[in-house]
Amino acid sequence: MKAAIPKRLVAYGSSLFVIFAFSLAAAANAQIYKSVDPNTGEVQYHNAPRPGAERVTFEWQDSLSPAEKRQIEASQKQRDLARKARSAKESEAKKTLAKNFASCTEKLCEPEPGMPIDVAVTAFSLGRDGFSHTKEGKRTNYKWGKCHVYAERNAIVEVRC
Repeated sequence: MKAAIPKRLVAYGSSLFVIFAFSLAAAANAQIYKSVDPNTGEVQYHNAPRPGAERVTFEWQDSLSPAEKRQIEASQKQRDLARKARSAKESEAKKTLAKNFASCTEKLCEPEPGMPIDVAVTAFSLGRDGFSHTKEGKRTNYKWGKCHVYAERNAIVEVRC
């Protein structure tokens, strides 16, 4: 016979999960309010103030161990290095386009037909927007601001703004 899990234990576990989830949300500067039902004693958490609710604050940064703080600092350094590497790749891609396309300079350039799509994706931070099939074959769609860039066989074939 299986042992039944008491409902209170399940409720307690789920409320701990809710507290953990809200503590993560608090790290993103969210405001959290806690209220207690006077009749049942049930604790509820909300993201908007309600009558009788009190604001909950989490001092999660003060409670971190030195090792956890070092880990956070290391991950921030990794993000900064990745951002610098991305910026260097983007700059190199823009130089390549400026060298090969007369209409481009390193500071001012727009996607145009004939550009290699791999370089254009890096230079312009094109976001992939699906694909379609045409008579010529598969066409990959990208988004660049309000413009749509279409590529076939590793080159841009059309830009619509």
